[in-house]
Amino acid sequence: MEMVPSPRASSTTSSSDAISRPMSDYSALALPWDAEERRYFHHFRQSCIPDLLGLVGDELWNRYMLQICESKPAVRHAILALSAQHEAFLTSSPGSNEECSPENERSVTFSCRQYGKAIKKLHCQLGHASKNAENMEETLAICLLFIVFGVLQGNYLEALMHLEGGLEILTKCYPSAISTTEHVSKAFSNSSLAKAFGRLDIQAACYVSRRNVKLFSLPFSQFPQPSIPALLGQAELAFTNIRDACDTLNMLIASLYRFMRSPAPSLRNHLYLGSKWVMDLKYEPLVHLAAANENAFSSVFQEQKLHLNALKSWALAFEVFLKQSTAPTTHADPTASDIRKGEQAQQYAVLWISYLINFTTLATVVEPDECAYDAFLSNFERIVEHAEYVLLLKDRGERATRRRFSVEMNVIQPLYFTALKCRNHTLRHRAAALLQVSGQEGVWDGSMLSAIAKYIIEIEESEMYAEVSFNSAPNTELALEPDNQKLVIPESARVHGVALEVLDRVKGKVCIEFSKRNFASAEELINQGKGFGTYHWVFHKKLLEGWNASPLLPE
Repeated sequence: MEMVPSPRASSTTSSSDAISRPMSDYSALALPWDAEERRYFHHFRQSCIPDLLGLVGDELWNRYMLQICESKPAVRHAILALSAQHEAFLTSSPGSNEECSPENERSVTFSCRQYGKAIKKLHCQLGHASKNAENMEETLAICLLFIVFGVLQGNYLEALMHLEGGLEILTKCYPSAISTTEHVSKAFSNSSLAKAFGRLDIQAACYVSRRNVKLFSLPFSQFPQPSIPALLGQAELAFTNIRDACDTLNMLIASLYRFMRSPAPSLRNHLYLGSKWVMDLKYEPLVHLAAANENAFSSVFQEQKLHLNALKSWALAFEVFLKQSTAPTTHADPTASDIRKGEQAQQYAVLWISYLINFTTLATVVEPDECAYDAFLSNFERIVEHAEYVLLLKDRGERATRRRFSVEMNVIQPLYFTALKCRNHTLRHRAAALLQVSGQEGVWDGSMLSAIAKYIIEIEESEMYAEVSFNSAPNTELALEPDNQKLVIPESARVHGVALEVLDRVKGKVCIEFSKRNFASAEELINQGKGFGTYHWVFHKKLLEGWNASPLLPE
C-alpha cells in the first residue's frame, strides 16, 4: 500500500486449465477422526477450499493438502485449525454489538486448540528429523496454512511472520528460487507451494510499502521484448493455458517490484538520492531531481521502459491466447448452462485487472504529479468494468449469501488504487461502491478500504463539488450534469500518499495519515523565472470508525 512520502479457454481447454473441485471420495476420510474433527474436515473440503483456490486455481489445496494430511499429523491439525477459523470468520458479524454466538465461540476455541497441536507436532518433528526435502516441504505446507489462519484471525503480523519464515526456507533450501539465477521458471514449473508463496510475497509487498519482494522474478534476458511480429498479433511469447499466463505475469510483477523498491544503480553516487528507492523519487522536491545528473535519470527511465515493454509482451501473448479460446471475454450476463465459460471469463478478467493496475503503477512510478494518473483513464475504466463482472458472477454463485473471502488478490487492491488515483468522479465512485461489497481478499478488507477511499474522495472533491453524498446504494451512480465530468481536480487539492493503521478491526476503527503538497514556495520560485520550485509536504490524520457496519452484500 502506498505510504505517505517521507522527505520522508474454451470447452476444449486442458483439464489443468480448469479450477479443480474438492474430491468427494478421499482416503483421509478413513482416518480415526472424532465427530468434531470430521465436521471441520468436511467444512475444509466443501467450503474452505473454494475460497483458497482463487479464481485461477491449481491443485495445491484440493489435492496436495488433502494427500499430505493423511500421513502428516502436523498438517492435519493445521488444516483443522484453519477450517474452524474459516467457519468462525463466515459466521461472525463485524460491526455488530451482538455477542459471539456459542457456535462461533466453539469454532474459535477448537481452532486455537488445533493450532497449538500443530505447533507442538511441528516442533517435535523438526527436533528429531533430518532437514530433507520432504520435511521442508511439509514445513512449507504448514507455514502456508498458518498464514491463512492468521489472516482469518485478523492477526496480520503473525501471518507475515509465517510468510517470512516460509520464504526463508525457500530461498535457503532452494537457491534456484532467487531471481539472479538462470533457471527461475524451471524452479517453479512444478511447485505449487513455491508459486503460492510467490503470490503471497507480492501481496505482502503491495500491502507493506517498505517491503520488497523476496522470492522470484524473471530476468529480462529470458523474456522476449515486443517486436514487429508481436505487434502484428504473432507474439513471440505463447501461453498454453491460463495457469501459464498467470505464473508469467506474477514473475513479471515481482520483477517490477524489485525495480521500484530498490535504489537506482545510476544514482548510487548521488549525495541525496543515492539511497532512495525508485518509487521514492516521485516524492522528492523538483529542485533535487533537477540537481541530479540527467544521464543517471535516463538510465532509470530506460529500465522502466524495459519493464513496461515486458508487460506489453505479456498482454500481446495473452490476447493471442484469448483469440484461440471460444470462452466469452466480454461482460455478457452468463446463463446457468454457461457456468464453466463464466468461470473462465472471470479468470481472464482478473488477469487483465492485474496487468492494468501494475502497468499503470509502473508507468507513473517516477512521476511527481498526481495529474500523471489522468493519462490512464482508460485503464481505470477497464479495471472497474472487469471488477464489476467478477463480482456479478460471484453474487450469482452458491456462496453469494455469506461473507466473501479469498486468500488471493483479485479485485480489491486494484479498485482501491482506482478510487484513490482516478479523478473521474463517476469511475472512482463506482470503484468505492464495489469495494464496499467485495468482502476480503487476503489482507485487503473491502469495507475498510471503501471507507478510506470515500473519505479521500470527499477531501479532494470538496473544492470542486458543493457536496458529495455517500448514502446512495452501492450500485447506484450519483446524478451529475454532463459538464461536471469535465471538471479537473487541481494538483494542489490532490492527495498523494495514504497510510493506515488498523486500531480495532472488530469495532471498525482505522487511523489514516495522508499527505498533500504545499506549492507556495514553488510558485514563488517560478514567478522569479527559475523554472523549478520546491515544495513541502503537509500531513493530515483522520480516525475513521464504523466502516465494517456497512452491508456486506448488495440488497
